Amino acid sequence: MRPALSDAAVRSGLGVQLTRLDCNERAVPPGPTVSAELGRWWTGLHRYPSTDDRQALISALSFRHDLDTQRFVVGAGSASLLQLLARVLPAGSEVVAPDPTWEAHPDLLTTHGAVWRPVPMTGPVVDLDTVAAAMTSRTSAVVLTSPHNPTGFALGQREWLRFLEYVPEDVLVVLDEAYTEYLPEGDWADGIRTLRELNPSNLVVTRTFSKAYGLAGLRVGWAATSRVRARELNEHQIPFGVGTLGLRAAVAALADESVHQAQVSAMRREREWLHEQFLALGLPSVCGHGNFLWLPLGDDSAHLVGALKRRGIAVKLVPGAGIRVTIGARDEHDALLRALGDALR
Repeated sequence: MRPALSDAAVRSGLGVQLTRLDCNERAVPPGPTVSAELGRWWTGLHRYPSTDDRQALISALSFRHDLDTQRFVVGAGSASLLQLLARVLPAGSEVVAPDPTWEAHPDLLTTHGAVWRPVPMTGPVVDLDTVAAAMTSRTSAVVLTSPHNPTGFALGQREWLRFLEYVPEDVLVVLDEAYTEYLPEGDWADGIRTLRELNPSNLVVTRTFSKAYGLAGLRVGWAATSRVRARELNEHQIPFGVGTLGLRAAVAALADESVHQAQVSAMRREREWLHEQFLALGLPSVCGHGNFLWLPLGDDSAHLVGALKRRGIAVKLVPGAGIRVTIGARDEHDALLRALGDALR
């Protein structure tokens, strides 16, 4: 069980303790390898992060994914990397993306004058043909998330490669793979594999340690791309963007593979259980591939989110579309189901 105020709950403006099932954090803290690494470096926090620490993480990523170290960019979560990408997009050009998407995408990628161009989704699966049809001569970038946030479904490898071949080389393709570690075995889109095998010059893949690796509080993310693009992005980095503890913990998390896989398996089992509970309540639960469930309730979403908040449960509202519910711990789900039972009466 997670501590009541330091992790699972916060105070809302109503004075109610909120169980947080809205941010897609991992339900449990990092394993013993990461904890031990953090303990060893606690006394070094008066020093700035060293380039050796950053290079150690890049080397670990390079070894894991069989890519040249010069193709990596490390930043404070995926968010900082997406903001770096905004610098290379011409002011007034269009960024095309399925709608809905992660709510931070429009803000992060338009900070230097690009214009957001949403492409409405008609179901929980991203239709890449529709996205392609929305591109114009003004398009400078396309942003995709796989597994998709908020619906949870991953792109298939075949459709992904067909789409990538269609996109002109001067249009940046950003593949946000924040939830890729949760994917089961299958022929899913894999941005790193694409970079390794095809080396497209316009592809940028972003990933994070905030989700499956449980390091959301340390803010560590990374991108892989071409050597030229990586060098360009690294030139825009702020000094010491990721702290020593974050860099060290990320390396330790990569080495702690058995704990990581056990947590992923546990999340999948809990996701299936909660999905069945939602269906039993008559809710239109969609079970995708991320660490969350999607409830496509349309205009009814806001009312239910408000009712749950009054009962101490925070879930993610996607206005006019639905509700995204993070897979947490069983006690949090029990509290959610009790609140839903009350709210749906």
